[in-house]
Amino acid sequence: MKTILVTGVSGFVGKYLVEEILQHNKFKIIGMGRRDFVYSNSNFSYFKGDLLNRNDLKQINFKQIDKIIHLAANSSVGLSFNHIQEFINNNINSEVNLFEEIKAQKAQPEFLIVSSGSVYSNLARPPIKETALTDVYSPYSLTKLFQEKLAKYYFNLGFKIVIARPFNHIGPNQSTGFLIPDLMEQILLIKKGHKKVIRTGNLSSKRDYTDVRDVVRAYYLLIDNFNFKKFEIYNVCSGKSISGQELLKQLLNLADLEFVKTEIEPNLIRPIDNPNIYGSFNKIKKDFGWQPVIDLQDSLKDILRFKNVIQ
Repeated sequence: MKTILVTGVSGFVGKYLVEEILQHNKFKIIGMGRRDFVYSNSNFSYFKGDLLNRNDLKQINFKQIDKIIHLAANSSVGLSFNHIQEFINNNINSEVNLFEEIKAQKAQPEFLIVSSGSVYSNLARPPIKETALTDVYSPYSLTKLFQEKLAKYYFNLGFKIVIARPFNHIGPNQSTGFLIPDLMEQILLIKKGHKKVIRTGNLSSKRDYTDVRDVVRAYYLLIDNFNFKKFEIYNVCSGKSISGQELLKQLLNLADLEFVKTEIEPNLIRPIDNPNIYGSFNKIKKDFGWQPVIDLQDSLKDILRFKNVIQ
């Protein structure tokens, strides 16, 4: 049985990805993260370590690793504006350390680098294809685009790499710092009678949302089936967009709240905000048969059930 290393496994996507990989019964997983993480399965082991610490990476024998899914990154666009140095350090330097340690060990694992749909230019016309122009509108998108450029550099050195560009993904247990979890926290307080007003950023902008369970299914298909002979990029997205206003309306309706007042929170307004973004998943569908199957309404219901807002 081959071995996959998943970095950043203790984050939001990690547990879903572990479950997706293990259900196929083809790989053993070594998960790596900074936080405590418990997952009970004989084919899963956890290494608590920091990619920014080369001594931690030296403890891994990369010659015994067949594939790597590099999830580890600071991932909130909104938070990145006030934490640019932290995002650059974590998202860029950690990837450099990972590649450099593998190079030093003369290992040859196959890589899936997780980038982001946020790297596309505001001039790109949706549905956005992988060939569209890229640009930088946040520290987060800057680091993700730089991660891609690093990956291309190491590909040219002989590394085997494929890039995924996921758009916004959602699901139960996502941390705050993202639109739906932030709205959910406020809805919970309203349900409990502790709050009367929902404070938001710009809810008119429209974004492409995919359930995290669909996203990890795409990651597995890429790492298991891509031939790694070329440097390729694949969008992972729903192919449609929805505004924050409509998302809030649907959440309130599902939570059985008829009307809640909203107010703009100036600190949540981003310096640059594209009014409408959604991608095309035609390439990954054509090459690997992937397309999203979980409906947005089902995702929202699962999020509300996880928070015990609905049964």
